[in-house]
Amino acid sequence: MTTKGLITLVVGLGSLAFAGCTQQTQPQTTPTTRTTDAPPPAPTTTDSQPPPAPTTKANWKTITQESTEVASDSTITANSISSQSLPQPIQEFNVRETGFRVVYGASRKPMYTAVKRAFQKERMFETFASQLNRMIKMPRVIDIQMTECKTVNAFYDPRRSRIIMCYELVAYFAKLFQPVSSSNAALGNSIKGATTFAFYHELGHALAHALKLPVVGREEDAVDQLATLILMGGGDAGVAAAMSGARWFDLQSKRRGRKMPFWDEHSLDPQRFYNIACLVFGSNPRKYSWLVRRKVLPMKRARRCPTEYKKISKAWNRLLKPHIRSTHRPPTTTTTTTTAPPPTRPTTIEPVPAKPVPAEPTQPTQPTRHASSDCSKVAIHIGALLKLKVTASTRNMHPGQAQQTLGQLNARMPTFLLAVLKECRKKWSAPVRQCVLRARTLKRAGGCDKFK
Repeated sequence: MTTKGLITLVVGLGSLAFAGCTQQTQPQTTPTTRTTDAPPPAPTTTDSQPPPAPTTKANWKTITQESTEVASDSTITANSISSQSLPQPIQEFNVRETGFRVVYGASRKPMYTAVKRAFQKERMFETFASQLNRMIKMPRVIDIQMTECKTVNAFYDPRRSRIIMCYELVAYFAKLFQPVSSSNAALGNSIKGATTFAFYHELGHALAHALKLPVVGREEDAVDQLATLILMGGGDAGVAAAMSGARWFDLQSKRRGRKMPFWDEHSLDPQRFYNIACLVFGSNPRKYSWLVRRKVLPMKRARRCPTEYKKISKAWNRLLKPHIRSTHRPPTTTTTTTTAPPPTRPTTIEPVPAKPVPAEPTQPTQPTRHASSDCSKVAIHIGALLKLKVTASTRNMHPGQAQQTLGQLNARMPTFLLAVLKECRKKWSAPVRQCVLRARTLKRAGGCDKFK
């Protein structure tokens, strides 16, 4: 397989994760909102300008005005942050839910409540979680928890398998980018871009832990590289997010009174800035030549960036390849283009998958001729029964709480049903499948084990 073919593994993560993100067509000008029906416009020239970023509808300047400076407290760790809002994984028929899911924590501070509502409205994390679930086979649930942390930070918590995105970090970005943003849209794009980079940085930690990926060298540098590679796969919007992450480190390093933490496990902020810019430039030197022309990236470093990009992308693709679903693996033949495929229109999440993903290659015991179609029907039926059970449990809830519960179920259902589909094809006999299809409740369906 060529290097061009290999990089489509990591690039594919980005192209899926950014599918459906609205974008603006020109930077540094009055933003124009695009619908999600069409792919991003192709560059009109090879000497492109800095990339656009996702547009925004939230009033980010109001959040900036209401935010207060919160110190970064190194004594607060992931273990200090409450996990009470995290729902229990769905588990029926000896099948346990896996994959990514999103949870928002409550806050009494109006500013953080505004941040929460803004991200809920944008559905940015929900889009990322849905698309990552389509591509990566995860052995367990990884919660994406946006909550109040009492410190400016983001974490990966290996004990509770969760990525923690702090409201304080978003408020910090609002303060950091506000002086250099020309409009509310530009401010929102920078905030969301830097938040996206922080999320994919923590995702790198989550993948390294959950998938047991070997990391040689400093893990913080390695996951910075993975975050940048994934974001670049999202086209211009993804590159804009990566550069927002780089700008975060650049602006942060120039803040008055900030001391260089030479003892820290992360690289210094200026180093992280140049490392990100180098990967972006190295992926397509002609397209991103503006990084050198505007003296963002020194030529002495830029000369080596294409080689750095090839080595780093090849290493990450080799590590991730065994964990990528077969429907998203790159072709084994030589590819003819270096660009990622245009993002597709996002599929609305339904409680029942319209087109189940084929199961991984297994050695089933005496499969029937129509086992595949039977198991598809079984998964659909179980999904309907599960929704009936949860709907019945919400009858005595407050309408808002009931709506939130059903919304969470709809978001989590596809990955659970994929696991049911795989379990059915691997272990369930024809009598068990027929019994489940006849059942009218989950309890009765659970008694079908007697036919094994």
